[in-house]
Amino acid sequence: MVQWYGKTLEVWVEAGLERNETLLNLAEDFFDALMVVHEANNDGRYQVTESFLHPVGLLAADSRVQIMIQKEAIRKLNLILDKIPPELKKQRKILLSAEVSVVMNKLASRILEGGDYDLQIGLMEALCRMTKRGQRQEFADRWFTMEFVSSTFCRIQDSEFETDCRKFLNLVNGMQGDGRRVYSYPCLEVFLGKHELLIPMDEKLEDFWIDFNLGSQSISFYFSLSKEDTQEGQWDTICIPENEVHSYTVEGKHTFFSCTIDHRM
Repeated sequence: MVQWYGKTLEVWVEAGLERNETLLNLAEDFFDALMVVHEANNDGRYQVTESFLHPVGLLAADSRVQIMIQKEAIRKLNLILDKIPPELKKQRKILLSAEVSVVMNKLASRILEGGDYDLQIGLMEALCRMTKRGQRQEFADRWFTMEFVSSTFCRIQDSEFETDCRKFLNLVNGMQGDGRRVYSYPCLEVFLGKHELLIPMDEKLEDFWIDFNLGSQSISFYFSLSKEDTQEGQWDTICIPENEVHSYTVEGKHTFFSCTIDHRM
């Protein structure tokens, strides 16, 4: 599988940043096969973690490949990190290696320039999984040059991960001004057809946010379907890529606007 990965990486890099469904399907097939090995038994989990944690982490932060492939990589990286074999976790050698230190530096850099909110969330999840809470200030000072950015990162609580990440990412995206790659706006209400989508049920989340992602050319938001059917902390997400938008209209004045999207099915 290592050889397979090396060949597919060459193809992904050569193809560049344009969306290519064939290559995205190739990425999904590769990672599905990898996770079959990972989930088969302890030996498979050990081998996948030891052989692929580093290359998959680098792929998730590789700006040369299409962003949907990066997102697929970061999802699988977090699955690998979630189930590090006990013997590797006990020794922590897998997370203390020079190779993994390079991966973490690249993941952190990609947060600032990735251009997709969902990708940014995945990158932050990986960094939090790869570091103990007591280590994060030391690492954050290396990753982020501005002290208030690193301190905000270190205030992220595992129990309030999504909400704290929203505060952090709104900060780092917003401070880039017109050069930002993700534009986030608070919404008063959102409808999918005739169905109203609700703000995720989290008492610390003050606004219902929608993200315009320049890197992935998509619109995304996290939501709950109904108060009756949703438990606190359970979030769903919708992502609308550019190629699925038939038409759109924007109406309004001052600071309030209404955006209607005709979704191509």
